[in-house]
Amino acid sequence: GQPQDILCTIAIATIFTVVAISYQTISREKLSKAGIQQETASIMSSLSAFTCTRSLSLSSNTSTASRLAIAREVQRRISAPTIKTVAATTRANSTFNINNALKKAEEGLSLRSLASQPVTTLQGIGPKHSQDLESLGIKTIEQLAEYKFFHLARSISVLSIMEEIGGRHDYSEMNILKGIDKEFQSLPLKELVGMPVHAFKGIHPDTGGEAFRSLGVKTVADLADFKYCRWAEAIVVAAKFEIDDDID
Repeated sequence: GQPQDILCTIAIATIFTVVAISYQTISREKLSKAGIQQETASIMSSLSAFTCTRSLSLSSNTSTASRLAIAREVQRRISAPTIKTVAATTRANSTFNINNALKKAEEGLSLRSLASQPVTTLQGIGPKHSQDLESLGIKTIEQLAEYKFFHLARSISVLSIMEEIGGRHDYSEMNILKGIDKEFQSLPLKELVGMPVHAFKGIHPDTGGEAFRSLGVKTVADLADFKYCRWAEAIVVAAKFEIDDDID
């Protein structure tokens, strides 16, 4: 009857929409021939989901709201397996790893999962270094990536290359006074990079300075190039481009 015809029309439209989205994804990700064959098989098998309409009966008295609810259920049953297959196929086509930065047990984790892992997940950070970092308020890879003094140190290091010795204008307003201890505020960037890390406001020479020294970080330049911060930052940034089972 007419209600069944409406449902069939919606289901057919849904199938063609899923097919179009799936092949756009295939084209965007440049899947291998095997991946395309796998996805094609998945899309074709989803056509059999059309039979699910038999379990979603309609009558002439079915309300419009109920028909819409049924249509959404048909769409869910058809599209969900296809989307998950595209995600799995795309992940299978990723061939990179970062094993040289991770402990063996965590090598298979997603980038997103790594961000919330403790810093000891990184190769070279054991209990002692973990305690040193924790004394600085850093427990996870994400916190290590976002450590404010690492970013300030790197900014100083990069900008010092562009600094013209004696070239500051009397009317210049640029400064980084919020992050620099009073003793070091008058220094140009080219000198500041060689100062100890306690030049940063908030890092005590004894406690914070000692923790950094234990980590092999003595100067602002050392902190700007601190490999564990750089590894952590790379993981957290890359994680923003990682897909999961829900493809946008």
